[in-house]
Amino acid sequence: MEYPVGTRVTLECDHVLYFEIGQLHKKEILWCNRCKRERRVADLSTGRAFRVKCRTCNYTRGKGGRLDADTSSVRHREKKPHHVVDVLGADGTVVHTFEDSEAVTTLPESPPF
Repeated sequence: MEYPVGTRVTLECDHVLYFEIGQLHKKEILWCNRCKRERRVADLSTGRAFRVKCRTCNYTRGKGGRLDADTSSVRHREKKPHHVVDVLGADGTVVHTFEDSEAVTTLPESPPF
């Protein structure tokens, strides 16, 4: 399954905007909602650095950093405790997997007496 690739735009005031469509160029002038002024584009980066994807349901999110991705996956597992959630890197490889450990999900052979 392909996900939409976004463009992260950093303005000269260091505020960040995200665009899912359109072609932007450096030194183009955009409106900054935080400064309430027109600002030049300082930097462009395409794509999201990390993606959170649940194997159990259809939950998926694109995140800009590893901390945001880990936080998003932990929050999803708080709501749905037994779901298996992968954190994927920009190239699509699994960086980390959040799942139940075997010790928690496996019951002992006999009751402890």
